[in-house]
Formats: sequence, structure tokens, C-alpha cells
Amino acid sequence: MRIIIVDDEPLAVDLIRTRIERIKGHEVVGQYTDPLVALKEAGSTKVDVIVSDVAMPQMNGMIFAEKMLDRVPEVSFIFATAHNQYAVDAFRLNAIHYILKPVSQVDLEEALNRVKPVLMNHPLLVAGESCSIHCIGDFYSTGKGGDRVHWKSAKAEELFAILLLHQEQGAGKWKLIEWLWPESDPKKGEQNLYTTVFRLKTTLEKNGLDVAVKNINGVYTIVIGEVWCDYNIYSDALKLVKGGQPHSAVKSMLEDIPQLASETLLADKDYLWSVTLSRHFEIEKKKLRK
Repeated sequence: MRIIIVDDEPLAVDLIRTRIERIKGHEVVGQYTDPLVALKEAGSTKVDVIVSDVAMPQMNGMIFAEKMLDRVPEVSFIFATAHNQYAVDAFRLNAIHYILKPVSQVDLEEALNRVKPVLMNHPLLVAGESCSIHCIGDFYSTGKGGDRVHWKSAKAEELFAILLLHQEQGAGKWKLIEWLWPESDPKKGEQNLYTTVFRLKTTLEKNGLDVAVKNINGVYTIVIGEVWCDYNIYSDALKLVKGGQPHSAVKSMLEDIPQLASETLLADKDYLWSVTLSRHFEIEKKKLRK
């Protein structure tokens, strides 16, 4: 595997490089003491795995990972840290592995061995059935192969729901923190958001869902590619009717979502932020029944 090392401590970089070079089948193709430089040069070299520090002065490792996934979505991460709280965060983040510093040969080899089977079954390398996102009725998604997406983080799933229902306008950072962690202080809320965005991106990528999560000036949005989504079909049909198109023009579109007449939005969820949206949905969908 082709590996990049990112750590603000040169000695730590050298140690990790030395340990990797002892393992057959792995190659260090880049090393950086500044994550900003690593981001700038992202994509110039094919890379499978990034071994990254967490506590770096230029940029937190979790934020670095989020931004790197925008540029190289297929890359896997191993976090190296001297701080146990970050190690726990990284594990819950569904990172492939985390290593406590100083990095030992055994821990590094174990982490890379866990990366290997994931890369072999990467969704971009495996052909499968079309993906889908269901918001009308129960909220769930299917990845390539038709299997349901399993969320190891409930907050990542909820963040996905928020962004799906706010595709046009997006959602600001502080509004997301208010919705997802209303009792959290601002600093902790920001950290929670960064790790949850990373979880969301890695889950989407792991399941082969062609959905990009964007952050532009603190406003988060998603862009849905070749993925069937019932809410988007409903929204497109509603726009056509409001624009003066006859109901007959959208009849065939609505045949794909027969549950529209009887089901509510996110029926199996009780997200407080979605209450107003659900009420608006019930009012608006009546315009499609005429």
C-alpha cells in the first residue's frame, strides 16, 4: 500500500517511516510536517492510507481528514496520537485504526492489516446495484449491492438527514451544532461536528453512495450524484406543479414513491428540528394529489 505520513513532529515522522519500511508490501510516498501542505498537494500522488497526527498546530487532524476526504475520497486514515481522548474519538469516528504514541511496530502492523481488507472491498472497486435514499416513511439508505447502510454513529445519520432536507440552502455550522448538540459548549460542539462530518463521509464512501458533503464558508451542503432519492423526486415534482405543469406531467414520477400518500417524513425518527419540516411536508404534498 502507498502511504503518506502527516505529523508536525519531524522525529515522529521519521519513526513512523522507519517502521513502515520494515513491513513488506508498503511504501511511503510522502511525508509532511504541515497538514496544509499535504492538502495542497493532495491528488498529485496516488495514496491508499494516511497516517496522521491529531493534535497539530496548523490544523486539527480530524479537520484535516475531513478536508482530505473531499479531495481524495477513497483514502483510509490511521490516527496517531499521544492523547487518549483523541484515540477514543478516532475509534468512535470509525477510523480504520488509531495508534498511541510512541508508535510501536506491532501497533502499526496491526493497523495496516486492518486497512488492507477494507481497501480490497472498496465500493469504487466493486460493481453492485444502484444506491438509494429513503426519507418518506422510514429513513434508511442502501449502498452498492442493495444492502442497508448501517450507521455506527446516530449523530452521523441525523446529520445526513438534516443535509438531505436542506439541500438547496444548506445548514450553517452553528445551526448544526444547535440542532445536534444543544447542551454543548461552542468548542466541544465544533469538535463534535468535525468528527461527525468525517463519520458521515466515511460511511457514505464505504457504502458506495455517490453523495458529496461540502463545507463552503461554514455552510454545509450535500450534492447527490447517481443515487435514487424519494425526497428529491417529490421535490422535483412539487416544483413542476408549482411552476404551472399539469399534474399529469408528474404522475409517472410519483409512481416511484407510492408511499407518498400515506407516509410522513422520517417516520421512524423523532428529531426535534424536523417537526416544522414534517408539518410543511404534509401541507405541500397535498398539492400533488389534485
